[in-house]
Amino acid sequence: MRRARPCRLRAVILSLLALNFLQPAIVSAGPVQIPQTGQQGCWSAQGLEISCPASGQDGDLRAGESWPDPRFTGQGQTITDNLTGLIWTRDANAPGPDACVTGVPKNWQGAITHITCLNNSSFLGFNDWRLPNIRELKSLVNYGQAAPSAWLELVSGFADVQEGNYWSSSSFALSLKNAWSVGFWVGGVEVKDKSDNLYIWPVRAGR
Repeated sequence: MRRARPCRLRAVILSLLALNFLQPAIVSAGPVQIPQTGQQGCWSAQGLEISCPASGQDGDLRAGESWPDPRFTGQGQTITDNLTGLIWTRDANAPGPDACVTGVPKNWQGAITHITCLNNSSFLGFNDWRLPNIRELKSLVNYGQAAPSAWLELVSGFADVQEGNYWSSSSFALSLKNAWSVGFWVGGVEVKDKSDNLYIWPVRAGR
């Protein structure tokens, strides 16, 4: 039997090692809890309020991670969501210094430019502001309230929450000319053309 040449054997070993390193690492993640929607009531198909137990509705099951009490904590011009760890500006309508053209709806690129302006200005002492992604933006909606925008102002301490749609940083995969948004009139999630002018709500941090 012929013995493998040392250089050939070395090449085989190196190839096997390379294949091993290229294998994706298998990581086991713990369970991820989706937050509750906030809905606590139950209704019939005719829109009449009914008793929740055994109805099988969201208000009965209340599945998901329970909301902390208090849900929100104000800190000057920012408010921290104790459920998600996200830190939002108290002013929900494109806040910032005058140089950033504040309080004005902008198209999607304009929204990103506005965030860049906030960071260049170290708005409220921070330079890591960003547009929320669609899941982060939607997390502010309380589906147990008829008017999420009013609830955010009256109960949570936010100011100038608009009923219209807010931009998220999430593009729409089917057409990159569009992006996802949330309307705080009823909490609907919608796809909008990036040329549309929508509201801007900066956020930072989070879990």
